Amino acid sequence: MSPIEYISKSAAAQKMGISTRRINDYAVRGQIRRRYAIDKQTRRKHVVYRLADVERLTSERQAVKDAAALIAAPASAKVTMEDTVESLTSATLLPSQGPSWIPSRILSFQPRPHEWLTLEEAARYTRLPISYLDGLIRAGKLHALDVGRQKGGRWRISPRTLDAISAEA
Repeated sequence: MSPIEYISKSAAAQKMGISTRRINDYAVRGQIRRRYAIDKQTRRKHVVYRLADVERLTSERQAVKDAAALIAAPASAKVTMEDTVESLTSATLLPSQGPSWIPSRILSFQPRPHEWLTLEEAARYTRLPISYLDGLIRAGKLHALDVGRQKGGRWRISPRTLDAISAEA
C-alpha cells in the first residue's frame, strides 16, 4: 500500500490550469480532499491537497472540454456519432455503459461568457426571483461565492449549482 501523496495549493492550481482560489472552492465543495501540514523550514501550518483528487478532477475537466469540442465541431469536420461515442467512452474516468453519463447540459453545450453568474444573471438563468435565490444563499441551501462589494453584487453562483436547483424542482 503506497502512501497518500499531497501537493501544495499552487502546484495543484498549476496542474489543473486554474487559479488557487478555484482550488480552494473545489475543496470547500468536497471535490478535493485537503489537510493541514507543517512546513519543516518555517514551522507554519499550510494546506495541502490530495494528488489523486487533483488528477481525477483534471481528467474530468479534460473529458468535458473534449466533449464540448466534439459537439461544437463544424459540420464540415464530418464527425460521426460513432466517433463521438468512441472518444467519450475511451476517456479514463467514464463508465463502461456508454455516453448516458453525459449531462444533457453538456450535450446542448452553449458557451457562457462567464463561469460564475451574478445574482441577477442567475435569476434570469433559472427564471426565479432574485429575492428567492438570495434567501437560499443566506440560508446556506445554495452554494455561492461571497466576493464582497463589487459591481454586479456580492454573490457569484455557479451555473452547475443552479442546474441542480432546476433538476430538483
